[in-house]
Order: sequence, then structure tokens, then C-alpha cells
Amino acid sequence: MKNVKKIIAMVLCLAVAFSVSACSKSNGNKNPEETGTVSAVSPDVKEIGDTAIKLYQGIDMIEISAEKMSFYFSNLDMSKVDSFYAVKAQDGYTDHFVIVKLNDSSYSSDVSDIFKTYTTELSKTYADYAPIESDRAAKAEISVLSDNYVVLIISEDNASVMSSVKSFF
Repeated sequence: MKNVKKIIAMVLCLAVAFSVSACSKSNGNKNPEETGTVSAVSPDVKEIGDTAIKLYQGIDMIEISAEKMSFYFSNLDMSKVDSFYAVKAQDGYTDHFVIVKLNDSSYSSDVSDIFKTYTTELSKTYADYAPIESDRAAKAEISVLSDNYVVLIISEDNASVMSSVKSFF
């Protein structure tokens, strides 16, 4: 009877160990679409984004998925987007970095307008309870680069982030 109890205890311990290790595995090998993070990222857009967000020191940034892009930028026609990289701050900050590579450069002006509308609304949202963040959103940098890349930057230091981005062009 003692041996049966020991065997059952060992089996239960192994089951717990396996379930804990299975839950803690990283999803590092998964494709971004499987994890719910940014999809449709071309290598050049990802490289630009990864370099730029290093300048957002001390800010926890989360990736914006394709579904969230349609939510945040509701008028953005994703069929005209070749690829994008987008992150935004957590915890009440307005910091954003969004770069969109378009299929057709004629759509870049529309994307700039969509980004302007978004930052204006974001600034209004923060106006009453976080005036510093409202100001930061109002001073967002929106630029068209190489005709088919549109960049939105909301940062404490927009100029440094934009300089980093422009170094790729």
C-alpha cells in the first residue's frame, strides 16, 4: 500500500511538473499572426521599427496587431498597406511608433490625414486628466518618406526617433 501511494504521488508530481513547464514555454518560434501581435511585417519595416523603439526608454510598448490597426485607425484601408510595424505605450502614456509601407504612394496623403485625426482625438482624450500626455499627442510627428512609407511618432523626443527612421532612407 505504501508503494502504491508513493507511485501515485510521483505520477501526480510529474503531471504537475509537465503542466507547469508546458504553460511557461515561450512562443518565440511562433509566427506573429499566431500570437496575435503585429502581422504583415516586411523585414525592412520591422528593422526600422525595432531600431526606432529602442529610443523609447523606460516606456513599456505593446505591439498593435492588424485587427487593432483597424480599430485605432478606422479609416485606414488595410488592402492598400503592404506591411506595417506599430507599437504603443501602456500605462497611460501616449507614446506611439507606427510605420506603414503602402502598396501605392497615392494613398500616403490619406494615411497622413488618418494619423492626424487620430492624434487630435488622442490629445483631446488626455486633455482633462493628463495634460502632459495631451501635449505630447498634439505634437506628434507624421511624415511621408520615400513616397510610400508613412510614419507616426509620438515620443518625448520626436526628432531623435525621426532621425533614426530617416537613417534607413
